[in-house]
Amino acid sequence: MKAKLTLLLILSCVALVNCRHDEPKNCKESLNEKAPNDVKYIAKYCQLDLRVDANRDGNVDLTGDSDAAEDSYTDAHGAIFLANIDDDENTCAAVNISDSALAACNDAADEFINGEKDLLDMARIHLLPLSDVPDGTSATIIIEPSDKVRLFWLDGSEKGKVVESEVFAINAAMLKEGMEFALEGIDIIRDNSWNGLVSVSVKYTSGVENGESLGDTVVLKEAPIILSHHLNAPKAIYATDAGIYNSDMTADLDAAAKTAGISNGLNLLDIDDIWTQDLFEAGTMSMPGPGGKAHVIQVNVRTAAFYNEESHPRSGSQIIYTVFRGEDVAGAEAYKKHRTSDDYEMDSLNSTGNLEVFPPYTHNGKSYPLGRIFIGSIPSFHVDKFFMAMLESQGVQPPIKVDTSWLAVGHVDEIFSVTKMDNERGWGLLANDARLAREMLQKLVDDGLGETKMFVGCETYLNDDEYNPQVGDAAISVAEVLDDEYIMAASQEAAVKVDEMLEIIKNETGLTKADIIPVPFLHEETGYGSIAYMPGMVNGVSLGDGHFAAPDPHGPEVNGKDIFKKNLEESLTKINTKVYWVEDFSSYHVNMGEIHCGSNIIREAGTAERWWEKK
Repeated sequence: MKAKLTLLLILSCVALVNCRHDEPKNCKESLNEKAPNDVKYIAKYCQLDLRVDANRDGNVDLTGDSDAAEDSYTDAHGAIFLANIDDDENTCAAVNISDSALAACNDAADEFINGEKDLLDMARIHLLPLSDVPDGTSATIIIEPSDKVRLFWLDGSEKGKVVESEVFAINAAMLKEGMEFALEGIDIIRDNSWNGLVSVSVKYTSGVENGESLGDTVVLKEAPIILSHHLNAPKAIYATDAGIYNSDMTADLDAAAKTAGISNGLNLLDIDDIWTQDLFEAGTMSMPGPGGKAHVIQVNVRTAAFYNEESHPRSGSQIIYTVFRGEDVAGAEAYKKHRTSDDYEMDSLNSTGNLEVFPPYTHNGKSYPLGRIFIGSIPSFHVDKFFMAMLESQGVQPPIKVDTSWLAVGHVDEIFSVTKMDNERGWGLLANDARLAREMLQKLVDDGLGETKMFVGCETYLNDDEYNPQVGDAAISVAEVLDDEYIMAASQEAAVKVDEMLEIIKNETGLTKADIIPVPFLHEETGYGSIAYMPGMVNGVSLGDGHFAAPDPHGPEVNGKDIFKKNLEESLTKINTKVYWVEDFSSYHVNMGEIHCGSNIIREAGTAERWWEKK
């Protein structure tokens, strides 16, 4: 039976070839000679054919079928384009304009191509030539949604020609020649109202009967913004130049950065906001480029915190446009412009010290190849909803949210820091442990060393009067600290709250006790919530593989060694990480922050560079 079926198939194929030997061989014959009204023939010889880089090798296949199935997008297949929001010719930096206008200035804000570098930020679309199409034939381009992108016809002019959806006219000469287009996104994905997908279609408008059935469609997706994590290699580190106020911190951090291999050390910013970490979060977006190499645009995401401003985020955060934006470097923002008193009470949560990223991992059968956002936000005490919607709608780093409402500042970097670790996922956490801090101090008392001083040589505020602050010697004995019922109560509450946060993290990531390094420091209560009583060593800076800069805790010394420094150094030595001690007590610490709060790092894209390959 099988042999008979095979023979029938062969005979059928032979018959088909014989009966179609006189079939027309080009579009003009199909229309004018043989079968002008027969869609079967027209479809074979007059089919419009759009091509994109659907297989993501950085090239558009114009002759073969390696980019087939270009009319759909999946995780494994489909073309990608970028939001073209950088400033390749540096035309925006010199413009002295309002905050909102400054944010709107980028390469996608105009209707022309800003040079060859700008063209590299755009995805190519080709319409293959139909050499025999009849004169008088015409077609048009349809873009859906047309308000999210801009399409240029590369007509040979320097700036290209904008293609207006359903208006742009393609004549027979263009069809015969073939056409090349360049697509740019005019904005980032902002919320769930758009998933980043765009379709570009071409269809006949005259000259070909039944022409609508002969159109072609390609689908492309806008690249997401992918935020960096602490395992990404540093490119550059920044802090605000506040002169003598933070000179000790910046000098120590500069030395640490250079020793850790950041060749240009610490870069100082001329702005009036010392909380550099809270001004932006660095990330990237990328698409396949020529030769298979990824084309990457650095994207610095602006804080949504107003910090007492009336109409836009804190002024220091303008640096994402005025200092950083340029060739292949962009800025992005999303925030609620008109706020209520409740919004302002939660505003600190919008500072980007409250925005960290856990590196890639797999847990409970789910893979997170680009990691996950880690943020302090709960329904009753939450991040700006516009900002959160923008982060979540990127669709690649689903957030883990914890309760930071008990903290005066409310940032996750006060309690946790990611570190490289030799375990199944390649990373673990440094986590505040107030119980351990109390135990270490109690041991000194038990050993007869209760009068040993902490904070020797440091100055602190002696009162809470912001208009007339009293500054004095911060030195205090271990026994006095342990006898302070308010510090002990705040530290006990902090320990319970950190336990609750860790429970969520463990459930979401699979981290175990062995993956979490306890970092000892106590807490105290302010009128706004809990803060680190001593410099919170976890609130430090990852300077690359095996290098961690931590605030000097100024703890009690035994045999010439600070017991808290010794503890962290021993813990991190076990994971092959060196600790660099940075002075920040009288600058950042007494103002409820540490060196991570006062610095920021732009990092390499790492595995996010080719995010489309990560499943």
